[in-house]
Amino acid sequence: MKILMIKIKTVKKLDKQTLQYLMKIGADGFARTYIDKAYLLPYMEDTNSFILIYEEDEKILAFSACSIWNSQELLAYYSEHIEIFKEHNITEESSLKLGMIKTIAVDIDFRKKGIGKKLFEESEKKLIDMGIETLCVPAWIYNSFTPMGRILHQLNYKFWFQLKQPWLYACKDNINFCPHRKDNLECICDSDFYIKGKPCKQN
Repeated sequence: MKILMIKIKTVKKLDKQTLQYLMKIGADGFARTYIDKAYLLPYMEDTNSFILIYEEDEKILAFSACSIWNSQELLAYYSEHIEIFKEHNITEESSLKLGMIKTIAVDIDFRKKGIGKKLFEESEKKLIDMGIETLCVPAWIYNSFTPMGRILHQLNYKFWFQLKQPWLYACKDNINFCPHRKDNLECICDSDFYIKGKPCKQN
């Protein structure tokens, strides 16, 4: 019987080979032109962010990208949806601190083997070790289907709210940004926000 050498570790250096692996894994998902060096580097340069990789026999099979965000960072990123956040009492004055699990991607040939769930759980542990009490996942929705919905329910996340077309500005900037949009003139992707842990603290 073959013994697999499995590691889950933080990426400390984005060398060419690692970058190629992460881009390939991302390219097999919905993102395609989304996962690139410009997307990944900030997670390594910011002390409140990190990238975890899952390896088997020194081959990268999956990765996660996570950050700790306060209300100002959240509103700046989703600047076109500020009114939705206000409806949930989130303003620039809110004492909000979220552990954001923004990306989980698994090699297409190794999906449905529990790898994504293991990596998800390790991402949670690392954010909690960094002092986070509330975890948040902006889960992508395509044609009313949430690919991460099943695993989020398994891990006891609760639905928080939904954003309509959160990446519309990016689609406008680059028509090839989202492969699911294809020849459609309208953005067809939404995002459900899920949370876990202590209730979000507001001022």
